[in-house]
Amino acid sequence: MRPWLGGKKEADRRYYYRHREEILNKNRECYRRNRERRCQTNREWKRKWIKDHPEEARAQWRARKAVQYHKVPLKSHCENCGRREDLERHHPDYSKPLEVQTLCRSCHTSLSKKLERRDRIGDS
Repeated sequence: MRPWLGGKKEADRRYYYRHREEILNKNRECYRRNRERRCQTNREWKRKWIKDHPEEARAQWRARKAVQYHKVPLKSHCENCGRREDLERHHPDYSKPLEVQTLCRSCHTSLSKKLERRDRIGDS
């Protein structure tokens, strides 16, 4: 037990394990009850994103259809690090929707952050 926490974490852990099934059942029921609201919120968010980012949405749609109809092959590894799991497509230029890079999630995230920083510095 960690005295600087006042034993709260340990007490919470004991309570959880004593009432685990009850807590999990309550969470499952809440998740089921709110499914429609979650789906509605996701649909609204997606509509708003498409409305706010029409060029990006169009490029994503065209790239998805090109892969679906085998016009553009989806690479089996990250072009940056060679990883084979969690692959995503990155559009360097949205005006060329079929020119995509295949990146793993971590490389895609770091590239996006790098580009955001560059854009922020360029706007200043």
